[in-house]
Amino acid sequence: MWKSRNNAGGVHVPAGGSVTAIFPPIMRLGAILGALFLISALVLTGSRGAFSATTSNPDNAFTAATIALTDDDGGTAMFTVSGMEPGDTAEGCITVTYTGTADPLLVKIYQNAYSEADGAADGATLDDAISLDIDRVDDCTAKNKDADLVVGTISANAAYTNYSNGLSTGWDPAGNSNESFLFTATFVSGGSDNLRIGDSVTNLIFTWETQT
Repeated sequence: MWKSRNNAGGVHVPAGGSVTAIFPPIMRLGAILGALFLISALVLTGSRGAFSATTSNPDNAFTAATIALTDDDGGTAMFTVSGMEPGDTAEGCITVTYTGTADPLLVKIYQNAYSEADGAADGATLDDAISLDIDRVDDCTAKNKDADLVVGTISANAAYTNYSNGLSTGWDPAGNSNESFLFTATFVSGGSDNLRIGDSVTNLIFTWETQT
């Protein structure tokens, strides 16, 4: 036989059975509203992923600068002089042009290795007797001198061997795209002229260089 007892909190306790909570209507309504709020929040949060916006910056590229020196010698040596005697002179002029896009350092001149022959095998060589006067000029036609660069023998100028120790021309190729250089070679007369008979200097290379 079932017996029940009504408590003040609305809880019915069947005799010999378990306790069953009976929620008042106001509590059930609150639970329903809370569940609906949670569901709506989840729907709102999940729907946010459906919207997006982007912007882009396309076609980026990188290109290295260029640096180039050329001259107008046409592959021909400035000097091919034979039969020189003490006191003789010879001239050669060359125009060098810069065509690069970089902003380089000053142009320098230096000599590469050369060959020499001591005709009499007497220890005196022609590179000690040929003096080179190198000037920067306005052009190779008028040859108006802009700057004296160096006066020295071929053997003395052999100290200029690369860009780091080269002879500065004072030419900034970024501000002026070309310069002309006048070379005057003189067979300097001295007390040992006869010792140079039959001597020669060949394969002498002059190099212009700039760097960034």
